Amino acid sequence: MDRSSLLSFRLSTIFGILILSCLAPSLTAQETSEKVSQPAQAADSVKAVRAREKPTSPAAKAKADQQKALALSLLMSLANDARSFSDQKLRARTLARIADGLWEADPDQSRSLFQKAWDAAESADQDAARQVREDRQRQEAAGRGVALVRPPDLRSEVLRLAARRDRALGEDLLDKLKQSKAQ
Repeated sequence: MDRSSLLSFRLSTIFGILILSCLAPSLTAQETSEKVSQPAQAADSVKAVRAREKPTSPAAKAKADQQKALALSLLMSLANDARSFSDQKLRARTLARIADGLWEADPDQSRSLFQKAWDAAESADQDAARQVREDRQRQEAAGRGVALVRPPDLRSEVLRLAARRDRALGEDLLDKLKQSKAQ
């Protein structure tokens, strides 16, 4: 296996573990709610439904806290690994999604990861623009019509995720995007 496929496999495995660990408390909550003999009425408020789904025993709360801590630990480990990805596009997307997922637990760390994702996205966008220019020149030199595929705008992806979590950070990144487009 080459390095990129190994990283992709590792990334998908970690995301799978995270999803399973996040779903485990809701699955146990569903099992306990199914054991209740009375069916849920349509007039129940949202608060009442959420209160039934929350783990009530100290053991269930401890297990949920342990799973949350494990998920956060896995995300931080993945973030450390993502910083060494040679593929800037993969690095930018991975760091941005990790920052989005970590926001509730650690906003400061998430801001830092959003900045690192932005830097990787800038580099990837510059590489993509250079590649498009080279493809255009090659096709024009061949004397054929020019057909180009626009690469994704990674900075916009990072901006969208960051602005959803922190308006000030989103505005800072938007200003950087406007400055680079003006140049």
